[in-house]
Amino acid sequence: MATETKPPTSVLASTEIGSGTIADIDEDPDSPDANWMVATGNNVDTDVRVDFDTPTDTLTVGADLQEFKSHVRQFDEGQSGTPQVRMELWEAGVLVRAGSDENVTTGGHTLSFTWNANELSAGSGADVECKIIGTKSGGAPGARNAVDYGAVEWNVDYTVGGASRRIVLSS
Repeated sequence: MATETKPPTSVLASTEIGSGTIADIDEDPDSPDANWMVATGNNVDTDVRVDFDTPTDTLTVGADLQEFKSHVRQFDEGQSGTPQVRMELWEAGVLVRAGSDENVTTGGHTLSFTWNANELSAGSGADVECKIIGTKSGGAPGARNAVDYGAVEWNVDYTVGGASRRIVLSS
């Protein structure tokens, strides 16, 4: 087995993003830069769906071996509300599985979503997509808050040489 990290290659879809491009989210979520894809305001639900280059070889099947990571923040930390965010695994434009909602804390929040390659129809990972969905906090105007996006990556676990083979030698 081997591993590699894949940054996103393009934004396939987004909702309520006022500024930012793929260049603003294509770095390591554990050490993001200062660039962001920013919500259009504090009272909107946001989302971003990205794709990745095909991994070097066949994905390794096993629980939690594939991982999406993302770094997000609150649109306005001066608001009292706490928005939520979740990550989803998509393949070729179709939802495969959604993760759990998490609160977006002040100072930024790095989240992880692990999954098994057997959830995909193609073992190559060629059509893997990640969608990150931000749910606004509601209430009074001073409590409303949305989610901005700062970084995304796919930590790939793959099998060198593709599928393993078993050779039986007899005498």
